Amino acid sequence: MTDRFALLGQPRRPWLDEEQLKKQFLALSAEAHPDRRHSATPEEKAAATQCFTGLNAAYNCLKEPRERVRHLVELELGRKPGDLKNVPTELADAFMKIAATSRMTEKLVAEKATIQSPLLLAGFLEKIQPHLDSIEQLQRTVTRLHAAALERLQSLDSAWQDAENRNAVLQQLEELAHILGFHGRWQTQLQEAHLRLTL
Repeated sequence: MTDRFALLGQPRRPWLDEEQLKKQFLALSAEAHPDRRHSATPEEKAAATQCFTGLNAAYNCLKEPRERVRHLVELELGRKPGDLKNVPTELADAFMKIAATSRMTEKLVAEKATIQSPLLLAGFLEKIQPHLDSIEQLQRTVTRLHAAALERLQSLDSAWQDAENRNAVLQQLEELAHILGFHGRWQTQLQEAHLRLTL
């Protein structure tokens, strides 16, 4: 497996400085860009393209906290993060609310599809405003949960430096990889629900 931290000259850790990562990526990718190989042989151009593609994949992985954590866990343990064993109460509550909101959204989208009159559509949009408010409230909740998870990731980064705690930190990082994944899916799901009802 390619160590994407090493590929971009970054330390293998849970938290990376975004600006420093971007700066390093831009410098390396500018150097490796295939268009800079004017007099290169086809083999050298192919190698440059492969290197450039690898740098892009590494950057796209490491700039996203969830993907970075998953990659770190996989490098350290030699496997992908295991299943989420302990679901935090706040996460379970959000899951239930989002599931209920999704079911209601599907009903409302089906009802909206039957409306032909612009006047009736305006009335429908007024009728569903409480549901839209609920979606927006859930979006704020997910944003707050995500911010808390990123704070936790930063604190785990500090603990990561202590080699004796590494196994305990890895367990928490496995859990956090799943939690960050839920947040991403939920943010997308709620945004789509809002758009489907308002467009």
